[in-house]
Amino acid sequence: MQYSWRYGGNEFGSSRDIGYRFSEAGIFSVKLVVPTNSACADSLEIPVTLHPSAMPLFDANSICIGMPFVFNNLTDDNIGSHINYSWSIDAIAFSSLRSPPSRVLNLPGAHKITLGVSSEQCPLHVQTLTKKLKVETPAEAKRYPVSFVLRNIPLFVEARNIGLTAYWHTPVNLSDSGIYNPRFTGFADMKYTITLTIEGGCETLDTLLVQIVEKADIMVPTAFTPNRDGLNDFLKPILMGVKELRYFRIFNRWGELVYFTNQSNPGWDGTFKGNLQPSQTFVWMTEGISISGEIITKKGTAILVR
Repeated sequence: MQYSWRYGGNEFGSSRDIGYRFSEAGIFSVKLVVPTNSACADSLEIPVTLHPSAMPLFDANSICIGMPFVFNNLTDDNIGSHINYSWSIDAIAFSSLRSPPSRVLNLPGAHKITLGVSSEQCPLHVQTLTKKLKVETPAEAKRYPVSFVLRNIPLFVEARNIGLTAYWHTPVNLSDSGIYNPRFTGFADMKYTITLTIEGGCETLDTLLVQIVEKADIMVPTAFTPNRDGLNDFLKPILMGVKELRYFRIFNRWGELVYFTNQSNPGWDGTFKGNLQPSQTFVWMTEGISISGEIITKKGTAILVR
C-alpha cells in the first residue's frame, strides 16, 4: 500500500511511519493520503501542536578567588510552560532553582558551569549549556624602587601594566590617577598606593615612593651581595632626576668589561661569561642626561661580597 504524507501542500514522505522535523513551534496541519485503488484515495488531516523548547542561557564571567559567583540566568521562560532547571559545577549537580544562591569558589582555575533546561510539556527534551568560569588569584603586591624627581619638574611614574585598570591613591600631583603611567609634578615627597584590578575583580596593592631631589645625579651602591636572597642582589645605578642613561659599565681588576647596559634595571648579577665572580672590587663608569638636559658623568668602585 502506498502512503503520501503532506504538509503545506508538499509531500514529505511515502512510508507508513515517517518522521519530520519542524523548524518552529506552533499548530500545523498534517495530511495523510492513502490510495484505495488506482482511481480512489482516502485522506486524513489532523492538527499537530509543537511546543517550544526551553533554551538555556546564562552569564559566566571571571571572578576573583573568594568572591561569590552570582548565577545570572538569562533563559527565556515565556514559552507557555513551566521550565525545569538543573545546575552543576564541574559535573556535580547542586541546584534545580532558576536562580540558585551565589557560590564561593576557593579553587583557582577554570570550572565548568552547566545549565540544563526542559519544559513540562517536553520533560525528556533537555537542552544544556556549559560555560567555563575562570577563578582568578590576585598578583603579589610589589613595592617599587624609589623614583627620584627634581622639584616641580615633570616626570612620568609607572605602575605594572597588569590587569584591566590602575588607580593611584592619593591622586595628588598626578596628571591622571586612573592610568598606568601618569606624569608627576610636585615639590614634596609623595607615597602612592596603586590599586591594580585584574579580570574577575581581583585587586593588588602596589606602593611607590616619589622622592624630591634638588639636583640631578646618578648614585651607585658601594657594595652588593648577589646571593639571590632578594636583597641587594644587583649592582645598578640609581637615577635621580635623570631621563636617559647612556651607559653603565663595570670592569674587573684586570680591566675587562664584565657588564654593560643603558637601562637602570635589573643591574649586574655578579656573573661574567656565565661564571660567578668572587669577592673583589670592581670599577664602574656611567653617564646620563638629566631632565634639564645636563650631562652627568661619574665613576667609582663597588665591592662584590660573597
